[in-house]
Amino acid sequence: MRTYVAIVGIVLGIIGFILLATPVSVNVGANSYPCGTGAYRDPGKVAHVDLMADLNAGPYGTPSMSGADRCDDAIAGRRGWAFPLLIGGALVAIGAGVATAQARRKAKDVTPA
Repeated sequence: MRTYVAIVGIVLGIIGFILLATPVSVNVGANSYPCGTGAYRDPGKVAHVDLMADLNAGPYGTPSMSGADRCDDAIAGRRGWAFPLLIGGALVAIGAGVATAQARRKAKDVTPA
């Protein structure tokens, strides 16, 4: 049973790591722009789109959320899932490993020689 729990913890940790490593992008208008990954924010292209939108804006500005704000929200959402999965999975796997080691040590101490 502890082995299955450890495997589940490892799988959860791997999913969290994959979520941090995969690219995040946002849709601005009809186009999709990269924002970086869950671990690294890089809104370079979106910042350029925001600058061009600001230059072309009318006297009332742009009413919608900027691309950089959308990037921040997308990355925060990705991190909101990734970090708990990564940390929780690691804690579950470590806990299962410690419990297995303690059970083996206890079984070894109880075994008559």
